[in-house]
Amino acid sequence: MLEVALGANSSYTIRIYQMISSWKSKGGFRMSYKEFRHLLAIKPDAYSKFSDFKKKVLMPAQADLFEKADCWFNCDVDGFKTMERNSEGQKELYLNFKIITPEFKETMLKQRASIVNLLSVHFAFKDSDLQKLAHILDNENISSDVIIMKILKVSERIEESYKSSQPVKDKKAYALQSLLSNDWLK
Repeated sequence: MLEVALGANSSYTIRIYQMISSWKSKGGFRMSYKEFRHLLAIKPDAYSKFSDFKKKVLMPAQADLFEKADCWFNCDVDGFKTMERNSEGQKELYLNFKIITPEFKETMLKQRASIVNLLSVHFAFKDSDLQKLAHILDNENISSDVIIMKILKVSERIEESYKSSQPVKDKKAYALQSLLSNDWLK
């Protein structure tokens, strides 16, 4: 913790680190934006827009912690910020922290290697094909499970086509085009 504090460029980093560190074994936590601001002792009139809060509080802390601490977060992932009803039925902004650790990162890299192997074995992808998908495979904001599910759907569509009057002729080209044309962040 001392190393994190000494290396921090933001005054909020150490408090955010303490919060995410306490939830590290659970993998993440969800907290209302209002409560999170309160725990950081941010005055109500400071950073009134979420975009300012993200720019001045979250992003600097994220940069301070990223791969330098024993845990970090990414506020750019899909679903980090959600609007939900609170216990009183009022709409409220919530922050959903997914805590990343070196072990998590290592697991993710192994999953991506398995995906590359799957594409190579089942669709005969070569390095040049995989290079075209690098922006997907290297994007930490896209879950490995999502990539695998989309690959399975493409495979099912190919199999279904063999039962129709217009079967897929080039399995690799079809899979590559399908994966490239997918909207991955939805």
